[in-house]
Amino acid sequence: MIRRLRDRLSYANVVATLALFLALGGGAVYAAGQITGADVKDDSLTGKDIKESTLKVSRVVARPSGTSDVTTSSTPAPYPLSNNKWTQRAGEVDTIVGEIKAVNQTGCDIGSAGVTLRVGDQIVGTGNAIASSSSQSGTVSGFIAAPSSNASRTLTGEVTGACISPFGGSAPPPTVTEITLTVVGNR
Repeated sequence: MIRRLRDRLSYANVVATLALFLALGGGAVYAAGQITGADVKDDSLTGKDIKESTLKVSRVVARPSGTSDVTTSSTPAPYPLSNNKWTQRAGEVDTIVGEIKAVNQTGCDIGSAGVTLRVGDQIVGTGNAIASSSSQSGTVSGFIAAPSSNASRTLTGEVTGACISPFGGSAPPPTVTEITLTVVGNR
């Protein structure tokens, strides 16, 4: 049987068969490279038509915030945050950005208020506000590395602060009045 096949095997047969496979398979590859968004009819694609892993997107996953007045000291004090729970997707790096607001106490010439953000025992962000006026605001930033599988996250905050009085004496440290954050998931 092999001998019969070998007798019929010629250069022309091999080239013709190869050309047939290239024409059939190569045409599909060519078409896939030529189709653009302008070629797709509006509302014709559904979520089932697109693999999620092919999309590179950023999305807001949480908006933690707090408006409690917490007087700071050199010892970290918990700062209550609401809307501070979300699920971080596998492969998603979560970025944290936001603002901390504080007010200086009477007699405090220069106040400094800081926040440390945690997920569990891990520090994931920090921020600081320094001012020589009665109120102050500063930025908060951080990130959470991408997990290998979906992970539930709870963000907590701790505040610290100090008052510097260049004219001597001591004054109470600032009071943190507000923290507003946005957590953005990046794939």
